[in-house]
Amino acid sequence: KKGRIPLRSKWLFERLQLLLLSRSILLSFSFLLLLFYEMEGSSYTLPAYGILLFGMLFNLIYFLIFPYVKSWERFGTKQVFVDSLLVFALLYTTGGTTSLFSFLCFGVIIAWTLVSSGLASLYFSSLLTIFLSLLTILVFTKQVQHLPFFSFEWLGNPEKDRQKILVTLFAQALGFYVVSLLSTTLSRNLERIRLLYNQVLDSMKEGLLVFDRMDHLVFFNHQAKELLEKTGIQNPENQKIDILFAGPKWKLVRQILEKRKSGSFELPIEGDKELYLGLKVSPIYEGERYKGLTVLLEDLTLKKKLEELEKRALRLEGIEEMALGIAHEIRNPLASIRGCVQELVLDPSVPENRELQKIILEESDRLHRILEEFLNFARPAKLYWQKIQVKELLEQWKALFVRSQKDIQVSLFFEKEDLSFWGDRDKVIQVLHNLGYNALEAEATEIHIEVKESFLPVREYSTSFSLIPAILIIFEDNGKGIDENTLKKIFLPFFTTKSRGTGLGLPTVWKILKQHAGHLEVRSTLGRGTEFFLWFPKERMGEL
Repeated sequence: KKGRIPLRSKWLFERLQLLLLSRSILLSFSFLLLLFYEMEGSSYTLPAYGILLFGMLFNLIYFLIFPYVKSWERFGTKQVFVDSLLVFALLYTTGGTTSLFSFLCFGVIIAWTLVSSGLASLYFSSLLTIFLSLLTILVFTKQVQHLPFFSFEWLGNPEKDRQKILVTLFAQALGFYVVSLLSTTLSRNLERIRLLYNQVLDSMKEGLLVFDRMDHLVFFNHQAKELLEKTGIQNPENQKIDILFAGPKWKLVRQILEKRKSGSFELPIEGDKELYLGLKVSPIYEGERYKGLTVLLEDLTLKKKLEELEKRALRLEGIEEMALGIAHEIRNPLASIRGCVQELVLDPSVPENRELQKIILEESDRLHRILEEFLNFARPAKLYWQKIQVKELLEQWKALFVRSQKDIQVSLFFEKEDLSFWGDRDKVIQVLHNLGYNALEAEATEIHIEVKESFLPVREYSTSFSLIPAILIIFEDNGKGIDENTLKKIFLPFFTTKSRGTGLGLPTVWKILKQHAGHLEVRSTLGRGTEFFLWFPKERMGEL
């Protein structure tokens, strides 16, 4: 993908960084080892100094050209090839099998595994074994004296130490192959893990963030990077939560991540573009010890737009139902008025016509009431926002309601005494009145209202909640309840099961909740009663 380092190149890039650092350390250590060995005043170490200085020079060149390299694989192979030549030269000039610098062979074997393959390290191990074996044979046959830059002073007394040299050669050869096989196995396992770690995680639809126990970001996949870039966050590597999610628009995200608790959340992110973000937070524990945090990010913007389109479609369906309901409700009183008028016209002096006149007035009033309620429901009402003290409002409503309705008892329960939220006081009282009269019509004798703190649900009948603080009012009655089929239609305008009802009471409740950006759910059991769950956001969310 554009702007990304391919997986294998990225893998090699990290290993080449390790190789440069390791080479610097090993060469410096070898140089100090040679200085220590030379303290007795030996002069035969000069070729070894030259080879080590060449190695340091090459490492400096590699470091300087590193930012401009295009092919990491070719660059790494060339480096290790030069390292191999320098090790061969260093072994040759410092006694072969008895060299002080045999440990460098193991470093080059591992380097071949890192930048190429296990097969390359096996080839190099074989070449090393053959090379040291040939040198040993030449030493024992005394042919080595004809070789340039080779000094017997590194060997000591080969005739006396013949057995020791052979054992060392065998041990070195065995060590070369063992290290080669082990490094190859380890490299393959690491590569498999890396493939799982990168390719699988990068193929996830969700963005993944992993924070350590100090709240530093230690891993993020490609989807997370793209999602963060949409919100204006650049270069998130190794940043802490409070720095990564700085600013007022990330306040809720910071709060939930700093709590280190599991949960699923959905919230809008303010910015240049409309963005709705979903978060799934999971802390990582080892026993009882906190180790870190994983966060799944999901762009829910399209999903929210589709949900909005679905709501609009349902609203249009509601308008169609409403039109049919209005036609039906208006036709009935008009028919009654028409019949009464026809009778009056035939004989206006008949005493029974007074009854007809009464019917005309009643049906006219009913028609007026239907139209008035419809207009109130359909008209976009302006909300008059104020901070509402929930306990005070509910106690006031209870006093008014019980005074006018003697046959019902109302009980109130508050989780806290000082609960409050922003809203239109008159509209909230209208909600309570509509629910109260609905309970009366369902033949309820008791109403129980419970108030507590909560969060807005993210969707209908969901166990997941947003980060928006809310007040939850549970309105419960012990009426006859609502059957399942009727329950699906109770919020449709003009749907009613009552002979004289208008079917606008509960749709008005639903509308007022939506104007407050709140949430409404209902549960009912036949013969046991009905529960209405009303969520009002604590802060003003705007009129929807």
